[in-house]
Amino acid sequence: MKADELRQLLVRIQNNDDNVALERVYKEYFSRIYTYILCKIRQKEDAYDIAMDVFLKVCDYSYPYGQVQNPIGLIIAITQNTVKDYFRRKKFCAEVDIQSISLHTEFRDRLWVADILQILTEQEKGLFFDHLIWGKPLKEIAAEQGKAYITVKRSYQKMKQKIKRLYQ
Repeated sequence: MKADELRQLLVRIQNNDDNVALERVYKEYFSRIYTYILCKIRQKEDAYDIAMDVFLKVCDYSYPYGQVQNPIGLIIAITQNTVKDYFRRKKFCAEVDIQSISLHTEFRDRLWVADILQILTEQEKGLFFDHLIWGKPLKEIAAEQGKAYITVKRSYQKMKQKIKRLYQ
């Protein structure tokens, strides 16, 4: 979905409580948002709840969507901030029992994001999220990072090789 189309749908949601527009945005972005959150917190139920919170925040956003330059970036920012809020709340809760956190190891023959994240550097993780989960083109990522496109492309290729070696 292009930024202009997303902006128009968000304006319709904001102005008219348009359920058809909300459904289109939900179908396009929910799985990406959920996957990103699941990679960060590694708890399915909480990840689902947080993803739904993100959509509630998107629907209740008070600034006019018609004036938002990058609506996809806004959704990413809302998602990241909601995850940060989750960790802040958890910090003040009772201690988390490490044994209760599942790391998706029950199916070792499948490609699991948690396994991948363990072998990637922080820079590669950022590239992984931006390109594979949020769908940003490598050229856009290169421009955001102030790097040459070929440098980002090489990093992406190295990351893919690491993942292939993990599952060979």
